Amino acid sequence: MIQTPYQQNIEIIKGFFRKPVVLVLSVCSFVSIGLNLLMIFLSPFNTLAQKAISEYGTAYDTSQFSDGFRIGGSVSVTTILFALTFLLFYLFSKKQNNSLSAPSIMFKVLAIIELVLMIIATLLVIAALVVLGILLLVVMNASDSPVSPSQLTAMSALYIILLIVLIPTFVFILLHSIAQLQFANSIRKSLTTIYLHRKGANLYGALHIIFAVLTAVILVFEIFFVLVISVSQQIYLSPVQITGMFMQSILGIALNIITAVVAISYSSYIKNISMKFQTEAPAPQAAPSDNFAQAPVVNYQPASFDGNPYAAQTAVPQAPVREDFVQPAPVNEAPAVQEAPATEGPSVEEVIEEPVQNPEPVAEPPKAPVKEASAPSTDSGYRAVKFCTECGKPVGPDDYFCNNCGKEIIRKI
Repeated sequence: MIQTPYQQNIEIIKGFFRKPVVLVLSVCSFVSIGLNLLMIFLSPFNTLAQKAISEYGTAYDTSQFSDGFRIGGSVSVTTILFALTFLLFYLFSKKQNNSLSAPSIMFKVLAIIELVLMIIATLLVIAALVVLGILLLVVMNASDSPVSPSQLTAMSALYIILLIVLIPTFVFILLHSIAQLQFANSIRKSLTTIYLHRKGANLYGALHIIFAVLTAVILVFEIFFVLVISVSQQIYLSPVQITGMFMQSILGIALNIITAVVAISYSSYIKNISMKFQTEAPAPQAAPSDNFAQAPVVNYQPASFDGNPYAAQTAVPQAPVREDFVQPAPVNEAPAVQEAPATEGPSVEEVIEEPVQNPEPVAEPPKAPVKEASAPSTDSGYRAVKFCTECGKPVGPDDYFCNNCGKEIIRKI
């Protein structure tokens, strides 16, 4: 069955999302969601364990363990949409009569939601930093400030650190949301137009690689915290807390790496398909142009008479002669002799029939002689006027032939 370019693009995109890496990305996302739900479910039990240890230390007058800190999970709507979107991409790609419209729309809606949330969060953080900076300036310029100069220096250093850390972080996350929206638009346009798009896919994958590196740094810090700081500061960490903390970081690294692989693979896949179409496309044929300057010119040499109008002329192209119809030559004229055409078949001489000879004129039947009317002679002595028996014109008395038609005048002796 011949496919339209629109249907062909749908099959190309479905060919990519049928790959197992898309299913692996969805499974990792659901596992991360399940782990966070488990941490939320175990959070009350963790609180009870910390409370029991605290009461134990108070009863035996020991302060070996502190209350520690809580490590819980959090599940956002965007995370659920992300996992569900790529699962639908994989499942719908297995179906024949499906255009992947639903998952592509979900992915675009997810990108729009994350971009709007990040813009709101960025604006709130900028506003908070501005207010905090104004308060810091007011405190530093106040003459009766209750804060010591060393405390002001510490507050200023903390404010600068916040600026250095928060502003690049939010700009980076905002850039990630923009890249995700471009990637979603590329998939949507590839499914709804005759062109293949891959804008934003490489940037989206590169940003997730950076996220994976940052998550690995956080994992190293968590290991250092558990092995060194918690022991030296006598902070209690339950096995549930330690396991959940490490698993969240490990799954975050894996999820970012797989997302980067999917995005970069999509860009490479579309690029290779586009290059293949360009190399296999036939050369465009020149369309007929209305410009007479570009039209082919036929050179017909004019006949050269050399001063003699009866000299032999150069051959001029003639229209082809139909073999099923030959105009007979004029009567009493010899037919023009034509050279035999180069094509195979009967020659023109074989087709042309001999002209019909002019038949002999049929003799008219003799007419009965008409008695010449003679006018009676007059007393004046002149003869009566005679008329020609052929044309009826008057003739003279001494004429032997009619001056009009040449008929012999019958004269009485």
